[in-house]
Amino acid sequence: MNFYSPLAFAFAIFLPIILLMYLLKQKHEDYSISSILLWQQALKDIEANAPWQKLKRNLLMLLQLLIVSLLIVALAEPFIVSEEGRVNDFILVLDTSASMQMEDVSPSRFAAAKREMIKIVENSRPGTRFSVIGMGYTGSVFASKNSDRGTVINAIKKITVTNGVANDRAVRAILRPILAQSQNVQVMLFGDRMYPIADSHFQFVPLAGANHNAAVTLLSYTIQAEKMTVLSRIANYASVPKTLSLSLYGDEKILDARDIKLGAGETEDVYWQLPANAVRLLSCQIDTEDDLVLDNTARTVVNTQEVKKVLLVTERNVFLEKVLALMPGLEVFKTNLENGDISEGYRLYIYDGYVPRLLPKDGNILVFNPPAENTLIDVKGEYAHPSTVEKTGHPLTEHVEDFDFAISSIKEVSVPEWGETALKVGDKPAIIAGQKDNQRIIIVGFDIHRTDMPLKPVFPIMMNNFINWLMPFQSQETINILANEDAVLHILPETEAVNIVTPTGKDVKVAPPFPVAPFRQTHEIGFYTLAQKAAQQKRYDFFAVNFPADSESGIFEQDLAVQNDQENLEPIESSVHVGYNLGWVFTLLALIFAAGEWWVYNNGH
Repeated sequence: MNFYSPLAFAFAIFLPIILLMYLLKQKHEDYSISSILLWQQALKDIEANAPWQKLKRNLLMLLQLLIVSLLIVALAEPFIVSEEGRVNDFILVLDTSASMQMEDVSPSRFAAAKREMIKIVENSRPGTRFSVIGMGYTGSVFASKNSDRGTVINAIKKITVTNGVANDRAVRAILRPILAQSQNVQVMLFGDRMYPIADSHFQFVPLAGANHNAAVTLLSYTIQAEKMTVLSRIANYASVPKTLSLSLYGDEKILDARDIKLGAGETEDVYWQLPANAVRLLSCQIDTEDDLVLDNTARTVVNTQEVKKVLLVTERNVFLEKVLALMPGLEVFKTNLENGDISEGYRLYIYDGYVPRLLPKDGNILVFNPPAENTLIDVKGEYAHPSTVEKTGHPLTEHVEDFDFAISSIKEVSVPEWGETALKVGDKPAIIAGQKDNQRIIIVGFDIHRTDMPLKPVFPIMMNNFINWLMPFQSQETINILANEDAVLHILPETEAVNIVTPTGKDVKVAPPFPVAPFRQTHEIGFYTLAQKAAQQKRYDFFAVNFPADSESGIFEQDLAVQNDQENLEPIESSVHVGYNLGWVFTLLALIFAAGEWWVYNNGH
């Protein structure tokens, strides 16, 4: 047996003090006696008045000595060390992913994992160093090689569970330098899924219970012939059949409800019929209780197909006119170069061989074949007979497989500070795209009349990419994302301020400054409101953040044996043994004997 605090044995000085109290002279009051028969008792009292006397057996004294001894041993914190307890450095990794909120382990997997971690810290030997790492959407270090048990326990208590997936790669990157600088180290992962975060000295502590969960794993819609068809995918992860009550909500009001029966491990697609454009916010909810509440609801935002006004400034470009006329949701107005100085009233301005002196501020800009002198981009000259077209991976070239088209000449342009090259011809930029403040701009450095591009499939595909990039149909790039993913925002050029209201009502300022960075505070599940404020108007859009049900809702104890079938990893253990702190045992015994001493005193024994 070892002791955490051997200095506590200094309190043993109280033991002889107790003995001394029983040895010292006792004070007695004088009193009269009525008979000589009591002389013998008087002689005993005289002996009691002697300063020192022989120590006699006294049950109270023995109990008091025992109680103090037990308390001293408890203060010294006796500790039994096991083989695992010989480790110098413990690295405790806590899975903070969404599935750890399951309540199949009381009170939840996450709370049970923290409890196990604190138990290890409390029962560790003196001098043991602890590092505490949280494994959520990113890896977070909460304590680093700290031997103060109180500080480490407080760090563990402050860790919170997330609504995202676990990023084991980030944790592995954190562990690599720590392991390289440590000797006699043990890595312990507390969670419901084994991740290969360490190649050796690794132990997994599983925290997962029986399978009782169900989830809405998908919610989507299609609109055809003035009707909206909503698809909701329901998964029963339980090991027994379940009857589930479903509800469909639109704009937070219930629209329909039904019951479905699912066998063990089954998934079913449930369809709902609604009028087109009846609602903006859709959600499907499982009303039957199970082990996890958050995955019982999936959400999506209905895309409103508003008509967008486009101004085309050109002398005559049949290719542009035809392809724009085929695109849905656009209202195209055409004018010639003489009237091309219109600078307001349109969502998109397309200039063919022309750039106005005064650029518009309320819409985005697409320029084909910029002239030598313009206020937008520096044009130095023109290259004839350029070489092969090269793709750069920019979104403007998405879905384009064949770049086999010829360009007779391109303008020599300088890539501005706000732009990047979207398409190259040889080593020269042919298409430049970027965002200047909150205005999106595309520069096409050649005349499409001097290329066979309009005769190839690449032309309508890239024009569609241009329009979608310059005028997205919603203000959020993807109207449905998972928790902790970045929300890429599309802001109108005339917008002066941008705010986002989270599902819990938190108002977050996003801009200024411009351009707007991706919104990263998406840890809450639910609908987010994007507010764009201009001088004379306000625009409100929405996007949904959903629970990652596909990856997090179906993790249970029967899966752990399969997950553990990896090389170089120790077998799963249901409990962890690093030693045992016996201090509470001695404290309990002291309390029991104290109660006994009180009973003896009051009963006169």
